[in-house]
Amino acid sequence: MTSLSQEMMRAYRVAFERQHPGIRLEIVAKSTAELLREVEQRPAGKRPDIVWASSIEAFVLLARKGLLQPAPELRNPQVPAKVGPHALNDASGRYFGQSLSGYGVMWNSDYLRQRQIREPQEWQDLAQPAYAGHVVLSAPSRSGTTHLMVESMLQGLGWEQGWALLLQLAGNAAEITPDSYAVPRGIARGSYGAGLVIDAFGLAAKYSGMPVDFAYATMAPVLPASIGLVAGALNPDEAKRFMAFTLSPPGQQLLLDPRINRLPVLPAAVLHMPAGYPDPYLQAQRSRLQFDV
Repeated sequence: MTSLSQEMMRAYRVAFERQHPGIRLEIVAKSTAELLREVEQRPAGKRPDIVWASSIEAFVLLARKGLLQPAPELRNPQVPAKVGPHALNDASGRYFGQSLSGYGVMWNSDYLRQRQIREPQEWQDLAQPAYAGHVVLSAPSRSGTTHLMVESMLQGLGWEQGWALLLQLAGNAAEITPDSYAVPRGIARGSYGAGLVIDAFGLAAKYSGMPVDFAYATMAPVLPASIGLVAGALNPDEAKRFMAFTLSPPGQQLLLDPRINRLPVLPAAVLHMPAGYPDPYLQAQRSRLQFDV
């Protein structure tokens, strides 16, 4: 069960089933909030074997409730212990960082140039009067990544200034979408000028040749998108094989597929990185926010 993109899941399913022809991978797509409800409400034996999502908060909650099964043997020793100040893996082996995510702003260069609007570099830029009616946001109640960006603003600016910024962004919004995937799609096709996105969305559109660009917000953390084994899984052995695959060099290299464009947890020296690809560990050092999950 996952909140990650179906393009990414299809690529992993094909690659894994090619290596393990006796195992069939079934993927259930859910938003982060729906994923949490499903795992919490289902009895043991009726839950998914694996959960995989961008929101580190979701894994902290599931671990606290005893809904994740420790599997410390799956940790890849080549993966660094931390990204910036944040641990990549749970100390008890209940979940593992599988890729890294930064957060920032994505914009359509053609759209802004035609309207003579300066390209943004920070979330605060989208609160300026010039962006009135040109911004798109997704609802944080339905998107784990948007919720994390909201948390970043509140932690970085404080309660009053953080909410002031959020209200200004919402006031400039042309639309509040029901899911985070609609934000990059709308920007890429020129329906909106700019919006708040996770880096995977911005990088995927940029490297596929669309007239868009992306900038990391300095008030945003770099955090792991994690994968974990669910307590009471029906297929724990097969699930562990899949998790190990996602953390292995071939599974990490798959993140650099143009359809996916996520940042691996394995260091660049272990993989074949495209020229100019962002270094998440360097980006984490630039962040001005000590994010508290």
